[in-house]
Amino acid sequence: MAAVIFDSPESMVFQRTDDSFARYGVAVDIPRKTLALTKGQSKSWKSSFSFEQPGPEELVLEGEMDGYRIRMRLQLVALDTLRLLNSSFRWVRPSESLQ
Repeated sequence: MAAVIFDSPESMVFQRTDDSFARYGVAVDIPRKTLALTKGQSKSWKSSFSFEQPGPEELVLEGEMDGYRIRMRLQLVALDTLRLLNSSFRWVRPSESLQ
């Protein structure tokens, strides 16, 4: 299963089925119900989607990316269902003085 992650109002991440990530800048126009995607520093790459919200926990995106027509039906997933967030494992980052 692939996922779409909205971590901030300006970014969107696709988690692919191989668990790799594709990061995009996003501009959301709520009144027009559109998303405009950008990729890195590219001035020429663009993608746009229209969206609808058929239910409070559903989002449907429809548009074009890299020459392909795409329609996605997304289901909201509660953060507490994500394994890494519920794990007792914690990433530890060494302090700057140890590097």
